Amino acid sequence: MGGKHLEDEEQILALSEGYNLVVESVADGSFSLSKNFSDAVYALVARHEAIEAGNFRGEGVVTGGGTVRLTDGSRTEGDDSGVGGATLRVDYENLMVALT
Repeated sequence: MGGKHLEDEEQILALSEGYNLVVESVADGSFSLSKNFSDAVYALVARHEAIEAGNFRGEGVVTGGGTVRLTDGSRTEGDDSGVGGATLRVDYENLMVALT
């Protein structure tokens, strides 16, 4: 693909699939602002990048906070996931309450 890395192509295709899932679910009325839907989109868009795409950190075999590299090049520590991802699920529920 014109000097592009395969990883770039995979990322673009994965983002396209995630976008299509959102558009199709809105069109057919199945869209929901829920963790299950969020996990499904995340499983598509991050499958080539995340260690365990499709669930919160700690819900599968990956635990720990990890680090995130920001656009300015700096890094920030992720929150502790809690046992089985419990802390992140509580954070998610709190976010959903704040959004509604």
